[in-house]
Amino acid sequence: DPGHGGKDPGAIGKTTGIYEKILALRSGLMLKKELENEGFKVYMTRSTDEYISLYERANMANELGANLFISMHFNAHSKSSIKGVEVLYSPYTTKRSDVLSKDILNELVADLGAVNRGTVERPNLIVIRETTMPAALVEMGFLSNPDEEALVQQNWYLEKAVNAIKNGIIEFLD
Repeated sequence: DPGHGGKDPGAIGKTTGIYEKILALRSGLMLKKELENEGFKVYMTRSTDEYISLYERANMANELGANLFISMHFNAHSKSSIKGVEVLYSPYTTKRSDVLSKDILNELVADLGAVNRGTVERPNLIVIRETTMPAALVEMGFLSNPDEEALVQQNWYLEKAVNAIKNGIIEFLD
């Protein structure tokens, strides 16, 4: 689930003006390819720059009977010094969403050497609350931090992040 899209840009980079929706889509398509290379069947909530409501995203996953739901995002904060990765989950989806989130976070921190901002319980985020399968919302860096904003636009960084997410998913399923 590449976050945002269409009329919803998401976070906007302070230095370059990059839109979160662009990076979320780029990384989401990269993750799809990586997972398919491992034999997974992957469905995307969006594969172009289009707006899809949060409830529609969750409903898509539920109607497909998906085994997992991964929402791809980039963070922002009012303080430009804040940086790192975090993974959000809802306690209402399933008690295993916290484990999925931890597995993905551990891989991200290990592979990227990023600041570990932990797993964060977010009970009211629609896409991870309304899905009926283990669900995680992955924040791969801060667009409000100049260093991370530059970093997350590099293909090698996104490839490492996506590979870490893939490895976290595999760890969770093993």
